[in-house]
Amino acid sequence: MKKNPAILILMIATLFSGCEKVTDFYIGIPEQPDFKNSDFHPGMNILGILRPDNKNGLNMSFVYIQKVLPATSAFSEELNIPDATVRIFEPGVGDSVLFRYDNPSRTFSDSAYRSVIPFNPQKGKMYGVVCHYAGLPDAVGIARMPDPPAIDLTSVTISDNILTFSVLPDTTIRMIDVYLVGQDNSAFLNRTVPDSSSAAIIQVDISGAGASSFLRIFVYDANLAEYYANTNTSLNFNKFRTTYSTMISGYGVFGALNFSDIILP
Repeated sequence: MKKNPAILILMIATLFSGCEKVTDFYIGIPEQPDFKNSDFHPGMNILGILRPDNKNGLNMSFVYIQKVLPATSAFSEELNIPDATVRIFEPGVGDSVLFRYDNPSRTFSDSAYRSVIPFNPQKGKMYGVVCHYAGLPDAVGIARMPDPPAIDLTSVTISDNILTFSVLPDTTIRMIDVYLVGQDNSAFLNRTVPDSSSAAIIQVDISGAGASSFLRIFVYDANLAEYYANTNTSLNFNKFRTTYSTMISGYGVFGALNFSDIILP
């Protein structure tokens, strides 16, 4: 009789860890405990990312905002908040930039808060965000714009469609993503968590590259790296997970990214 590999793995794990502990972690047994509405703290959940690039003259930084609802909610109310006040500022500097809610347009196909005036976040600088909406606590966050990744050009080699290169160490960079960008699409190739004291050696398969393709190396600040590394990492899909946040107040993440390109031969 042919055995299911998943069942074998679960049986082996059960022998070494104990039946109750394994079934609780992997399957969700015992069942979910009762939820208490008294434990719910209302607020705004945001995804805010600062970027250095522009599209049709508009900076591509954005902020998404939704309400946080209790786990026992019927979800009858609208999650998105289109009428909040969102401001981006530099700590210690009096001026701020107002981000307005932008419905889908010819420039951006999604609905988010974006700057309607020239805005160009600079590498190495700190930026804060304050999202205000009547009836909910303010969502407040702070992030540092990372430096663009410095590629060691002497390290770039290609062998059997495997391209190898090094990103020089930088304390502002906490995570690196590599995409293969073509005329009409892009494909994720690699994610690396670098060591701030040594160069990050990265290898990617470029067999899918076209005539005009290039590599775009995105780098993330500490907030985005922590958020991406922790919010979607779980084998237990049946158990309640507490709300995760890198914000000073409120929920979600406010972070920053930068990037550099490698033109392929």
